[in-house]
Amino acid sequence: MEGIELKYSVIIPFAGDLALLTRAVHSIPDREDIQIIIVDNGSPYTPVSDFPAMEKAGMTLLTSEQGRGAGRARNVGLGSVAGSRVLFLDSDDYYLPGAFECFDRYCKQDFDIVFFKADSYNIEDGSRSDRHEKMNSLVEEYIRKGNEDGLRYKFVNPVCKLFSARFLKDSGELFEEITVSNDMMFSIRTGHIAKTITADSGIVYMISSAGEGGSLTKDKSSGNQFIRYQTAIRQYHFMETIGRDDLRFSLLSFVLHAFLDYGIPEGMKYIRYAIAEKVNIFVR
Repeated sequence: MEGIELKYSVIIPFAGDLALLTRAVHSIPDREDIQIIIVDNGSPYTPVSDFPAMEKAGMTLLTSEQGRGAGRARNVGLGSVAGSRVLFLDSDDYYLPGAFECFDRYCKQDFDIVFFKADSYNIEDGSRSDRHEKMNSLVEEYIRKGNEDGLRYKFVNPVCKLFSARFLKDSGELFEEITVSNDMMFSIRTGHIAKTITADSGIVYMISSAGEGGSLTKDKSSGNQFIRYQTAIRQYHFMETIGRDDLRFSLLSFVLHAFLDYGIPEGMKYIRYAIAEKVNIFVR
């Protein structure tokens, strides 16, 4: 890699299926200007020889503490970025053909974040999923109407984005190191502080879904659902801080689902937490 200017660093947190990771890695072109950073977050595949395509130029294998989640793994990956642009790829997803040709169009342009579109499918039966529709609608709304708010504050996923490495380094923003929703506040904060953004109608990314449009890693346990609620409250406070109350998430649905799905004691825990955090669950 000596003497080669790296255009991209692709960060892939991994803790699960080696076959899916292999597919993800092989969806990245075999180019000398691409750095691939796999961050092993406690998988059973610790020997380097077990990982796919380790002979590829620019392949880096790192480890993060087991049980610290994808947020910690992504932060570890950010510490080893050598490319001028940063991409995040989940190990159960993959890039579509032509994705990097789309990215190449922006390498010499000074955007902090470029947003792209995705597709999605159900991994059990191969049928089409709907997990891509919200992010695609935000991209389309920007292209048609110039609405930046949707991209900056509602596109709460780091994938399908091309980040300037300089921007991420200067911002100092990191992912929350929690078991679920680690990417929400990172996405919102980077969207807020980015000076220059744009969107491209190219469909570059395939999201793998499980069952009813759910993520392969989505855990609906009461503990993780409460973490999602806490994250939503942090979003609520952040929007208050920047004077955008109109963009706050609704908290009432979290509380109602806690009562319905987990019972009265769990629902009361949500209400007590809202009181302690000085938020009104009935007002967005």
